[in-house]
Amino acid sequence: MHDGDHLRAADLEGQPDLIGPLSTFLHTVVEHRYAEESRFAAEFMEWPEHWRDKVTFDSAPLSLTPEETGALNVEVRAIVDRYRRKAREGDTPVRIHWAAFPRQSRPELP
Repeated sequence: MHDGDHLRAADLEGQPDLIGPLSTFLHTVVEHRYAEESRFAAEFMEWPEHWRDKVTFDSAPLSLTPEETGALNVEVRAIVDRYRRKAREGDTPVRIHWAAFPRQSRPELP
């Protein structure tokens, strides 16, 4: 079973030759997520009501420190891991997308 995509940018620090491939990877992930969510949005009304009322597209602007953001990411991954198991009869594949990133200019830039 594919466990999803996970990348820690810190693992690439000090490797300037990976900046280009990292950018390509990040854009590919965003494009893939967009395609999955767009496809679902187009199919939304085809899903039975017992699925439609469980679907969520959340966005939550928060004010956090880097440490708090890291802790939040660990907690979210732990929640997802609690639900990770082999497929059983009656299951339907569900896709979870999670991203946490700063939205303002980095403090060290003008």
